[in-house]
Amino acid sequence: MSSPVLYVVHQRCLVLSAGGHGRLRVHIDPDRYKTAVGGDVTFRCVVNGNGRDGASIRWMRADGRALPGHATTQRELLVMRRVDSTDQGRYICVVRTAHGRSQAEAQLTVSGTIVAFLLSSRSQLRCHIE
Repeated sequence: MSSPVLYVVHQRCLVLSAGGHGRLRVHIDPDRYKTAVGGDVTFRCVVNGNGRDGASIRWMRADGRALPGHATTQRELLVMRRVDSTDQGRYICVVRTAHGRSQAEAQLTVSGTIVAFLLSSRSQLRCHIE
């Protein structure tokens, strides 16, 4: 199995506070991640601007499905260990402060599949990989 490949592109969302003072800036680092089945992924929701110390951060999937059972969230971090193809998709961090609400989105791409074979001593397996 090849090593995971990391693509990093930054996305920023801005929200002006109700009074027009300060800005809430949110992005996910990285906002695109590509890994093979079985890889580990960590997304970090980065919050800058007014109210960041008191910000509440919530992670969700863009398609509305629940986060994978093997995913853990620790405030700004979303960590997934041993991902599989069903984990592929877009993930969102939603940030709320006294100054507003903002969100950012990241894309997870999972490549490959794991296939197991049970072969007897008389079996033969030939593979052609393109």
